[in-house]
Amino acid sequence: MAIVGTATALAALVNYLSNTVRTEITVESPIELYDTEYTFNISYGGEYDYALISGINRANVPIEAVAEVTIEKFNNSQWEPVMDGYYLAATSDIEYYFNETYGWTEPTWKDWMKNNWNWLDWYVLDPNNLTVCNMTGEIKSEYAPIYDDVTNGTPCYVPGPCLYNKEMMDPDLIDISNDPDLLPVLIKENNTIKSPKILIEPGEFYIAVKFGTLPNIEPGQYRISLTMRP
Repeated sequence: MAIVGTATALAALVNYLSNTVRTEITVESPIELYDTEYTFNISYGGEYDYALISGINRANVPIEAVAEVTIEKFNNSQWEPVMDGYYLAATSDIEYYFNETYGWTEPTWKDWMKNNWNWLDWYVLDPNNLTVCNMTGEIKSEYAPIYDDVTNGTPCYVPGPCLYNKEMMDPDLIDISNDPDLLPVLIKENNTIKSPKILIEPGEFYIAVKFGTLPNIEPGQYRISLTMRP
């Protein structure tokens, strides 16, 4: 009788499981990017441009997220990965421009950057992937007063060619008081650059990205594609 009872119970269980309704739940990220792709038309090696990444954190609490950027070039009617010949720098300090409490008068965020380079700290690659340039009196004069505390001839780090990165020269990568600062925290894997975890506050957010090329890169249309994952 015990065996029969057990068999009956098992049969009932199998019948129950076979009629169980399965429900799949998709959990969406609270972070939404308004655009995920940005193109750059590069006419010569060394050329660069800036892009403004924007989005929104729909949660009512700060969210930590990792940003990933892939770099491609349009070639033979398709997008192909680009492994070398470019550099990237990113700053979330561009959010100062969109903070209405400051009352900025510049009409665009690019205009604001040109007048406030010392407000910006930039995420860049590790020192082995940076360029070292010497500070000059000409550069100090052009960007005065932000380099007044740097002596002529001082070696400074920049993310790419010296000629095209005079606005973000950092002599030590350590002292955060000598603005602008470079933070060597980005990681490059093939044609993808990853950020560390960054804190996204509730509401809209902005990140300025500088995409630049090295002198030996082939001209053409380049694209950066962005994802951001909690």
